[in-house]
Amino acid sequence: MENYNHTMSKKGVKNMFIRLSKIKIPKEFQEHKPKSKKMNDKNIYFILNNTFKEKNILDKNNVLVDGYTTYLLAQEYEKKFIRAYRRKWQNG
Repeated sequence: MENYNHTMSKKGVKNMFIRLSKIKIPKEFQEHKPKSKKMNDKNIYFILNNTFKEKNILDKNNVLVDGYTTYLLAQEYEKKFIRAYRRKWQNG
């Protein structure tokens, strides 16, 4: 299976599934773990809805921009792939 696949939405956001191991975590996220209440709230949401509350936002190099708690929960649940979004017009 490929590392990811994607489609373009009408809003110009690339919607894809990416292998969790391909996501790069910025140092500032690693140094500041989310509060346990936030993790617990999002975990409960996942248990009740069988989906993550927040989406992962990546830059063009697969560096996580937003959604660190979702990433951590996906790791905890041993997910191999996760839904992520990237804006198609991102430059650089």
